[in-house]
Amino acid sequence: IHENATHIVLFNGESSIQKLADIISPYTNVDLRKASKIIDSYLRQKEFIVIDLNKPRSKSFSLR
Repeated sequence: IHENATHIVLFNGESSIQKLADIISPYTNVDLRKASKIIDSYLRQKEFIVIDLNKPRSKSFSLR
């Protein structure tokens, strides 16, 4: 991840739940296992996820 990045984009449903948890852990305070499973289900449906790094860590993810 680049130093001045403002967003992270996740795509392709080939990651493990643990790898997804490792990616999102610095950016959220939510239950990582639960969030990773939700994100994984979207990725396996060929959806993509954009994480806005400008939002405070205390704000929860919003999946649309």
